[in-house]
Amino acid sequence: MKTLKKVNITYKHVKYVPDYLEKNILYISNEFKTVIHSCLCGCGTEVVTPLGESEWNLEEKNKKITMKPSILNGFSCKSHYIIINSIANFV
Repeated sequence: MKTLKKVNITYKHVKYVPDYLEKNILYISNEFKTVIHSCLCGCGTEVVTPLGESEWNLEEKNKKITMKPSILNGFSCKSHYIIINSIANFV
């Protein structure tokens, strides 16, 4: 699979989702087992990824984040990316 572009991201642990989602930041709610972010393609659509055995897996290591499986957005942008070591790799 060829990487089309890469986007560096950061993350914040939050209890509640903020009113405004900053670009390239993943908001992690451990309490609600959810990660929310503004689509990393830049379209601004809110992307919600529930965490769990049959959902997405989140790993934090050395202040970097990895999420599996990949995120395929069904929005008009049709973005598809996987986040590994705080880099979103668009495929």
